[in-house]
Amino acid sequence: MGKGGKEGGGDVAAEPRILRSSLEKRHKNLLFGTACYNSDVFELACNGDDKRLEEAMSFYDYVEVQPLSNFSVFLAMGNVPSKDRLKDVIRRIIKMAKKLGKPVIADSDAHYCTKDQKIFRDVYIMAQGVGGVAHPLYIRDDALRRRTPNPEQHIRMTQEMKDEFAWLE
Repeated sequence: MGKGGKEGGGDVAAEPRILRSSLEKRHKNLLFGTACYNSDVFELACNGDDKRLEEAMSFYDYVEVQPLSNFSVFLAMGNVPSKDRLKDVIRRIIKMAKKLGKPVIADSDAHYCTKDQKIFRDVYIMAQGVGGVAHPLYIRDDALRRRTPNPEQHIRMTQEMKDEFAWLE
């Protein structure tokens, strides 16, 4: 479940609309993945202890990791202090998944099909949401926003994904 789904989720535009308890009732007919950096698993891998991370990951059927380039805004805003720390977080997620016997998949967290469609996502990120909320990737600091491109979140083919994850053993 993403952070936006928490009660009193603040000014984030996107949030889950299905209660976790409803999902749990139907779990035998669905597969649940851990999602992107907006997930409880990523947050716990960054800041939580192993027990809490293991507990959170046990709910999911498979574990997702995304390319480092998807975290450009996250890094620019200081949510993770460095690319090396980000790699450590991803390795921690993979290590815990292995401990729990959960399959790990690398996905591109695609929000559009081809690179040339990125412009539409950029407009969406910059647009004010209903009720004046900002998109989670919107950077309020003008100078930082100008020098930080939004992540490329097109569907990456096999070789692109291999290249993105070449840093992993």
